Amino acid sequence: MKINPDSNVVAQHIQKIIGGSPRSLRFKEPTKGTTLRIDAYEQRPWGGVTTYATVGLSSFPMCQDGKEFPVRAELLASAYGANDEVSFLLSEVSFHVMKSGWMCSPGSVLRDVVKKVGISSSLEHVYFNSPFLWDGELGSTLISGVTVAWLMLVPITEAEYQFYKQSGHEALEARFSAAEIDIFNLGRKSII
Repeated sequence: MKINPDSNVVAQHIQKIIGGSPRSLRFKEPTKGTTLRIDAYEQRPWGGVTTYATVGLSSFPMCQDGKEFPVRAELLASAYGANDEVSFLLSEVSFHVMKSGWMCSPGSVLRDVVKKVGISSSLEHVYFNSPFLWDGELGSTLISGVTVAWLMLVPITEAEYQFYKQSGHEALEARFSAAEIDIFNLGRKSII
């Protein structure tokens, strides 16, 4: 039997890196009743931005080719303000991973989830990236004998998704970098 990472250790690890004192939000998946904690870090990584982090997603395995993947995930997302709408996006993505074992990894995309949550008129999907805002401090970490990896959600448009499908994740990231997209702006326009 696989041991699950201790949620308290997960929370302490992320708090040590992001800093501050988070507000904890609780979500409940409607069909199975599974609960999820999301911590909100206001003014992080800097003023005017709130970062949201899952605590406990890593208790659920992801699958690759029908087998349990040896790494578990925790998710992050950041946006302007502190109105918590991003926490709904994180919970939706997390419950999808919990229920299906879907494999999220750097360079992958989960379609239609931003549109489903309804937090943006221009962004529809989420792109998973390494949490680059923290200069590599949020890499994979061994917690309670389980490797936990943090992934950052970047909402993207349909045109950006189509470009990703055609050209790959490295080309999309190069475009993002060249355009210096504002990843905190849930109303940003497509760069494609």
